[in-house]
Amino acid sequence: MMKVLFIILQISCLFLIVKSDLVNHKYQFGDDVVVYANKVGPFNNPQEFYFYYKLPFCQPNKFEGVFEGLGESISGYELVKTPISITYDNNGGFKESVLLCQKTLNKRNIQDFIYAIKHNFWYQLFIDDLPMWGNVGEYSFDENQEVFFLYTHLHFEINFNKDQIIEVNLTTENAIIIEPDETQKDISFTYSIDWKPTDNHFYNRFDKYLDHAFFEHQIHTFSLFNSIMLVVFLGGIVSMIILRTLKREYSSIKESLEKKNLNEDSGWKQLHADVFLPPKYLLLFSSIIGISYHLIIVTTLSLLLSKMGRFYQTRGSTISTFIIIYSLTSFIAGFKSGSYYTKHNGKNWIKNMLITSSFLPGILLVSIILLNFFAKLYGSLGFVPVSTLLVLTTLWTIVVIPLTFIGTIIGKNWAPPDLKKKKRKTQIPQVPRLIPEKIWYLRSWFIILISGILPFTSIFIELYFIFSSWWHYKIYYVYGMLLLVFFTLLLVISFVSIITTYFLLNTEDYRWSWFSFYNGASTSLYIFIYSIYYYNNRTSMTGNLQYLMYFGYTGLFCFGFAILCGGVSYFAASVFVSKIYSELKTE
Repeated sequence: MMKVLFIILQISCLFLIVKSDLVNHKYQFGDDVVVYANKVGPFNNPQEFYFYYKLPFCQPNKFEGVFEGLGESISGYELVKTPISITYDNNGGFKESVLLCQKTLNKRNIQDFIYAIKHNFWYQLFIDDLPMWGNVGEYSFDENQEVFFLYTHLHFEINFNKDQIIEVNLTTENAIIIEPDETQKDISFTYSIDWKPTDNHFYNRFDKYLDHAFFEHQIHTFSLFNSIMLVVFLGGIVSMIILRTLKREYSSIKESLEKKNLNEDSGWKQLHADVFLPPKYLLLFSSIIGISYHLIIVTTLSLLLSKMGRFYQTRGSTISTFIIIYSLTSFIAGFKSGSYYTKHNGKNWIKNMLITSSFLPGILLVSIILLNFFAKLYGSLGFVPVSTLLVLTTLWTIVVIPLTFIGTIIGKNWAPPDLKKKKRKTQIPQVPRLIPEKIWYLRSWFIILISGILPFTSIFIELYFIFSSWWHYKIYYVYGMLLLVFFTLLLVISFVSIITTYFLLNTEDYRWSWFSFYNGASTSLYIFIYSIYYYNNRTSMTGNLQYLMYFGYTGLFCFGFAILCGGVSYFAASVFVSKIYSELKTE
């Protein structure tokens, strides 16, 4: 079974590569070089974009798009052929001022262009999968009156190496004045092409889009060093304080047993039976734990593949990879969820499987449909197409649910030796003990609230780079650094979880399962608070649509990340609890 899934994963990843290379990127003299238009929209609002031909540019006789992969469609790509005619010229020719079309703009066309110029609209074109950007126009003030300039000429500079295109650049020129009170205006749109040879290699042609000065800044290395030092510090606390304390308490227990005085137990030692009670809402908790373990594996594999590959060269490949890995590894969620649910005497395993397979996809689907509604309401293309949602639903139906079902079957029939071993040592009580009153700073809500601070501090610098790649058109490519930061985050969450769980048990509170999960999940609370700061201080976004899109998708990211971090925290706490009580001998 694993071998079959591995082969499917290889084929799927191969599809990602082949998909972006429907042509072999090689040309002969005189071959057509197609120019695609993608979208147009305000520069300051990355998620607010519209169909390129919503503005009255020169249109082709018929709209011809290209096949879009899953990741491209989700990312909002919608490429359409333009009427710009370019033929491959490896002799280094120059084509000057070719008439694209001559248009008579009516009053509405003029107002559309003025609105676009006033709101700093830009557009994106593609040649041979290489992106270019251009501004619709610009405006200035002359004697307190706005003057609008529309660019009507496109100059393409194309660098080639033998039979391959290596670099493309676009310059917008020939600005003409358009006035708001005009009812009609004749405009000629033109373009020119300059072919230049280069010695650069095809493999490195995307390097020009990478902001090395930004992503490889010294502070990036400092953030990783800061995270490692935090791990060392917390690891020292766990090893030097908690383990030493436990050793002393084990010695105390041994002395009590020798004196046959078992009534001196206090703190965590009294909970040797209660800690193995099933958590409240067992069905939901087991499903969430299964999903979190699944997300940990998916994220790790996605980062490893991103590190080994150059996914930034292929539109939407990172999203496609994540979806494919998530689908093909769905049995992990079913296995962990089914195992946990069954070993705590859960009976309704079918319901457990359905919740595990549909909890996260269901929330994402409902949220995306709501965001799509607002995007459609504003006439924006910043939505996930219905056809893509149908494909995702089909993928969930024929892949995710069956694999989750298989994983649940295996998990519920898997004998969990740790719990059986523990049951032989102590009898789990039918009625849980009363929990003593706690001082305010030892109450669960307060500890949970502060538990997310240290994990957040280990990643907040990296978050700045990630948010910049999402909302400032930068290409994120330092996946090796991100992988290291991710692993240090997992360690920080684990150490914090062990420390806080120990404090909880010492207050004679046995409800550590949900507590440990919330400890890790609270990291996402601080990420969302940081996103509010970033929106207000690091961006120039405006408008209700962009506001909804920014916080909608950031909220979904934080929700998924909360489940992931919560699972890490619970795993560390469960190992710790099993370890300390396995050493505790009771009669």
